[in-house]
Amino acid sequence: MKKLLFLLLIPLLFGCDPYIEYIDPHLSGGVWTFFDYDIITETIPPELIYETDTICLGGLNYRFTPIDKRFIKNQTKWEFDDNSFSLYCDESHIRFDVIYPPYTIDEIEINKLRYEYMINTAYPSRLMLLTSPVMTDLYLINGNEIIGVSVQILLKFKRE
Repeated sequence: MKKLLFLLLIPLLFGCDPYIEYIDPHLSGGVWTFFDYDIITETIPPELIYETDTICLGGLNYRFTPIDKRFIKNQTKWEFDDNSFSLYCDESHIRFDVIYPPYTIDEIEINKLRYEYMINTAYPSRLMLLTSPVMTDLYLINGNEIIGVSVQILLKFKRE
């Protein structure tokens, strides 16, 4: 009997691989406020980049940048609707599609721009979105401008 019990316990001790289920984050249920950003580049140290309270993805002119790609610290607000996979920016009635690409764990696509998201729970209070590499012009703190730099932007949001 002891041998039989021992034979049954061996597979239980070594067991199987743990099963981890990846689910899409629940981003609806509150307004997300943009509060900060980081510019990530391989060629220019971050302390030399001139940062303002506004950042535009895909252009330097705020007025001509689409509403979902322009951000002002503590003013830009996003609201997700998980039921229809959509996003509304700054209380506008313009609907932007939100797509979770298949076979990816931590990517989200908003209005044809792919982001990598970073959260620590299924119902996060903080959301960080890392853009795919974009070409842009950068202003430095010494007043110089560098044209055509490949950067990634880390956008930081908090849920209200």
